[in-house]
Amino acid sequence: MARMFQRFSAPRHYWLSAAAAGCLTGCLPLCPPRPEYPPPPAVHCPAPCERPVEEAFDPDAALLPARPELIDLPTALQLADRQNPQIAVARERIREALAVQDRAEALWLPQLEFGPTWMRHDGQIQRATGEVLTISRSSLFVGGAVNFNWELGELLYAPLVTRQFTAARAAGAAATANDRLLDVAVVYFDLLQTYALIEVNRETLANARHLLELTENYEKAGKGAAADTARARVEVNLRETERFDLESRVLIVSARLAQLVQLPPETIFRPVEPALVPLAVVPESAPLTDLIAQAVNYRPELGENRALVLAALERWRAAKVTPLVPRLQLAVSGGGFGGGQNGFFGDFGPRSDVAVGAVWRLNQFGVGDAAVIRERAAQYAQAIFQRHTVEAAVAAQVVQQFGAAFALRRALGSSQTAVASARVSYELNEERIRRAPEQGRPIELLQAIQALARARQEYVQTIADYSRSQLRLYTALGNPPLCALETMRPLPLREPPVPQPVAEELPPPKPVANGNE
Repeated sequence: MARMFQRFSAPRHYWLSAAAAGCLTGCLPLCPPRPEYPPPPAVHCPAPCERPVEEAFDPDAALLPARPELIDLPTALQLADRQNPQIAVARERIREALAVQDRAEALWLPQLEFGPTWMRHDGQIQRATGEVLTISRSSLFVGGAVNFNWELGELLYAPLVTRQFTAARAAGAAATANDRLLDVAVVYFDLLQTYALIEVNRETLANARHLLELTENYEKAGKGAAADTARARVEVNLRETERFDLESRVLIVSARLAQLVQLPPETIFRPVEPALVPLAVVPESAPLTDLIAQAVNYRPELGENRALVLAALERWRAAKVTPLVPRLQLAVSGGGFGGGQNGFFGDFGPRSDVAVGAVWRLNQFGVGDAAVIRERAAQYAQAIFQRHTVEAAVAAQVVQQFGAAFALRRALGSSQTAVASARVSYELNEERIRRAPEQGRPIELLQAIQALARARQEYVQTIADYSRSQLRLYTALGNPPLCALETMRPLPLREPPVPQPVAEELPPPKPVANGNE
């Protein structure tokens, strides 16, 4: 008996195990039937190409069009401001918020109802004294009614809340516009940088071909080694590959810019500016604390958060006031009324009804109202904490972009010196190997070519990064990127960012007839 008691008083997992075992063996119908899914649709592959891929490919075809679309930064920003869909959606949300605000401010107006009402009753009906009668009657009412239904708490606080939501939408739309226009400016500088790197590649490729021509001449004359020629040929091939990569990057950046300004995706852009130059908008001498204070005051994201905090505060106040104030009801109707037995109705005459009421309501004996008050208080606290989070993020963004702009401004001098030194090194090595090959080695000229290319690429990168960091800092302070066009100024440079096409101006290598100069 004790064992039976223990068996029936086993822990719950014993019964769960037994049920699972029965389900697995099919004894217990506890497991739901396995659903049957429809078969996947058939995959339709595209028709094969008429020609094989290797025959359809033309290696000599130009990747970039001969005449790409010219564009400048003001045009790109204005196109995005008018045509970017994300900016348009954010602005439509302002209109939506204004409509909600208008509806909230019109809550004190009544509802107007008008039209005929016909009623027919056949069967039993009970009098107020309790008797049950069998009747057949009909009536017709033609007129209208004016109904006032005022929730005083909502009537007082709903306009205040919706105004704050409208302000939040306006600030959010400004933040969205600033972000998307900043994206346009950054992509435009990417385009400028890519075309500048193409010019750097053109100079490097010309220098590499010049070196290849020198080494081939010296090898034919017995003055140079085949290894030097092979190294120079490798450099030429690598620079050609680099050129193809840069041309494909033009397509990538152009597609991104076309997406932002809502132009056809196949559009290939070329900047109007002849060269990439560093553009300054915010002086690096400005105190960092002043810049942070400006960002906290003017960033639209923080304006949106402040409006949301005020909206949460008004909703909290409304929750505390609503149980204390009544709901006022006033209904006034008037028109013509007539009726009679069965389907007949007559005896038409004027009729008017007036009903007035004041109702106090406690949801769930006040427990529900207290829960709503706590809910609104928690939402207000969340809005406060969210504002602190955004403030910290804005301050960190200002510090980061200020530090980047300051460091890149200092790096501009070093980059220019590096380009000048690398250019002098190339010129000296080229002249020595061309005039006195026994005193110079091709590997030294190859290293000079690579050093010049690397210095120019770093120089272009520094200039583009500086302009981008300046625009990011300007936007981080709460300024629209379109306004930067009025205060943007180029910085003076000692070295041109884009090299001049000097490959055609290089003197030809001196012919060597017998291996002696």
